[in-house]
Amino acid sequence: MATRLEALTDFRKWWTGGAPQRATVMPGEVYTHEAEGRSVELAQVTNTATDEFGIRHVHFRLYYRYQYKTMEAGERTLAMAAFTGRFTRRLEGGEAGED
Repeated sequence: MATRLEALTDFRKWWTGGAPQRATVMPGEVYTHEAEGRSVELAQVTNTATDEFGIRHVHFRLYYRYQYKTMEAGERTLAMAAFTGRFTRRLEGGEAGED
């Protein structure tokens, strides 16, 4: 028979579709989202915080990259769950490529 903790873990896996939980998002990291067409959205994390309701948020700078051009779209904030759902790939060191 499963313990309560095991049952809760199984429920969470079922509820999230078995998606693995990403390690904590840290300031300075850059994540990508493949947008429609050939453009790529880049999110450079500036801060993470929890609001008064206990919801974790990610503050980030959003950039759009299309071919060889990169345009800054400004500061944005998303709930952690929305951010990790949209920006699924973290870029390593030199991969982000500064223009």
